[in-house]
Amino acid sequence: MANASRKQVRRGWALWIIDLLILVVAFLFIAKLKPATVRIYLPRYSDPFYVFLGIWSVVSFITGKYFLIRKLRRKDYLVMILLSNAAITGIVSFAIYFLGYYNFSRLIVYGTIGMATLLELGFAGVFTYYLKLNRKGFYYEGEPEGRLLEPIKSRKERKRLKEEAREKEIDVDTELDETLIEASSQEVHDFIVKYVDLNSPKTILFSTTTLFNIQKLKRNHAEAIINLKRINDVRHLNTFFRTVNERLVEGGTYILNAETAEERRKRLLVKFPPVFNYIYLWLDYLLKRVAPKIKATRWLYFLITRGNNRVLTHVEILGRLYYSGFELIREKEIEGRSYLIMNKKGAPKNNSNPSYGPLIRLRRQGKDGKTIGVYKFRTMYPYSEFLQEYIFNLNNLQEGGKIKDDFRVSPMGKFLRKVWLDEFPMILNLLKGQLKIVGVRPLSSHYFSLYSDELKEKRTRVKPGLIPPFYADMPETLEEIQQSELRYIEAYQKSPLKTDWSYFWKAVENIVLNRARSA
Repeated sequence: MANASRKQVRRGWALWIIDLLILVVAFLFIAKLKPATVRIYLPRYSDPFYVFLGIWSVVSFITGKYFLIRKLRRKDYLVMILLSNAAITGIVSFAIYFLGYYNFSRLIVYGTIGMATLLELGFAGVFTYYLKLNRKGFYYEGEPEGRLLEPIKSRKERKRLKEEAREKEIDVDTELDETLIEASSQEVHDFIVKYVDLNSPKTILFSTTTLFNIQKLKRNHAEAIINLKRINDVRHLNTFFRTVNERLVEGGTYILNAETAEERRKRLLVKFPPVFNYIYLWLDYLLKRVAPKIKATRWLYFLITRGNNRVLTHVEILGRLYYSGFELIREKEIEGRSYLIMNKKGAPKNNSNPSYGPLIRLRRQGKDGKTIGVYKFRTMYPYSEFLQEYIFNLNNLQEGGKIKDDFRVSPMGKFLRKVWLDEFPMILNLLKGQLKIVGVRPLSSHYFSLYSDELKEKRTRVKPGLIPPFYADMPETLEEIQQSELRYIEAYQKSPLKTDWSYFWKAVENIVLNRARSA
């Protein structure tokens, strides 16, 4: 795997150099069509052309035009070139028409892009034919459950192998060990076989990002599903996970792998030269992490990447899996990827609304046991809300009733909590009448389940608030927090206005003078 990766990188740099030569040839050809000579245009266009080469290179690297995967089909590669060059055309057009760079010939600018695109498509056709990128590769179409076999070079050879298997009654399952090692590595194989039986007829081995291959399986049939393709290249990820869940028996095992954002950062910093690697990392983060979260730019992300090679944090990966009805058994980093062993715990959640943007709406317990949506600025990575029980069991609670070492909180989230900006949107709940200024903290269903039955019953009688009694009493343990809230509720039921007035100024004193912080 490591050797293959280095070979792919070397080939990528070679394609980049060839692409730059194509651009130079295209520019010279288009400049030749103008009435003046090339000698006149070269001095005038030399500096802008270097900038253009930089834009072309950066966008092409981001879209993955140079670092091709072995099984990419010719059609996909050609589409990738067109989308990449369309994005470059958009950037150049923005510079010309919105930034006012009118002193360059449109014929030379757009003609160079058009000619380079034609040359690229021609080169890609020859190159992909040479590498046979349009072949089926690993998949054996005769196996109804999508078993993974040895790489096959042609349809004729696949047909011959299928006939031989029928004649000799070959059991392809006996070859899965060798196939797994060849398709991944010995270390991956040794890790996986600790949790599944490869020789079982109900163990399904895939290397796919296509939902169709999973849908072909019978529902509630497979005892284990292994997918060797990284989930970063799966477009409709939640649907993919939910479909896997439906195909597994209760308690079945799902083994997958992914490149987390942290692992991606390490890879990119080593992959590119110094300085350029941080520029690429920053642009990669904007396009593949920030753009998909914003509705106004989401179309651009899918236009350029088609949903492939997305950036996923470790927290988001686990959150999506727990949302889809799985729980984590074991995980291990192997060769720059995280391999996860998941267990089917139950059906996917249907009554939840996963949050993804900067403004989130969290399901909380309100008055009379009703569920309300509490608005906050995001301080945790996406899908963190589905990991609350997992994190609690992993780290338990620290002083103040918060989860200890909660890795779901992002660096920006820590800052927002420190300056209290994360809870500012809760004013919307106050205006809607779902919260009052002082009151018990609106809790998630998991935290609510940790409280005593007596406090649960009394909590439902009062409306939650923006400022909880926690900031007046400053308790340290969960038991002390319950006692603090119980005292507040009992006092509030006797004298509502007096109690809220007293607790408000105590909280202000602790926040201003004792520097209590939102956490």
